[in-house]
Amino acid sequence: MKKLWLDLGNTRLKYWIVDNDTIIAHHAKEHLKAPNELLLGLLGTLASFEPEFVGISSVLGDKINTAIAQTLQGFAVPFEFAKVNANHPLLTSHYDPNQLGVDRWLQMLGAVDNTKKQCVVGCGTALTIDLIEHGTHLGGYICNATPCMQALSRLRSRRGGLTAPSLGRQPLMRSIMAYCLAWWGRCVRCRRIILILRLRSQGAVRT
Repeated sequence: MKKLWLDLGNTRLKYWIVDNDTIIAHHAKEHLKAPNELLLGLLGTLASFEPEFVGISSVLGDKINTAIAQTLQGFAVPFEFAKVNANHPLLTSHYDPNQLGVDRWLQMLGAVDNTKKQCVVGCGTALTIDLIEHGTHLGGYICNATPCMQALSRLRSRRGGLTAPSLGRQPLMRSIMAYCLAWWGRCVRCRRIILILRLRSQGAVRT
């Protein structure tokens, strides 16, 4: 069964075409604050794969999601928007579902292991950090990821570009982390996040 998965983020529209758990096509485009218009332009390409179902993750709000739904109705394929389920059999959370983005929820759901204590980090337009203990979401944090992006941009300029092979070299990875942590260090909220994470890892703080 072919399925189309759409991820509508703050900056980009991403899609994957999956055929029996095998990704056969994928792409990401900046939507420039007009995701529905971009989707309309992609419908011909997406229809050529003949998906039988469309799953959507969107953080863009009710107004835009309504427009997306209207566009997909013309696609003549069943579709469904993912929603936060704080009582999911694999993952529970004490957060108000309305205060937890579906993108964060899905990335936790994809990573959860009820035998472990986990820290799940999402790096997009926003940087998210969520703590899970044996299948229970303890809490999380979200902050602007722009400083880290700027740090990587400076590093790219200094090194003449970052290529895929070079990312495997440890000195470069240490440089990236040093840049990002330096920028994090300027953010009071980020310093607080790091402190709380350390205390929780030592069992000194409980939620």
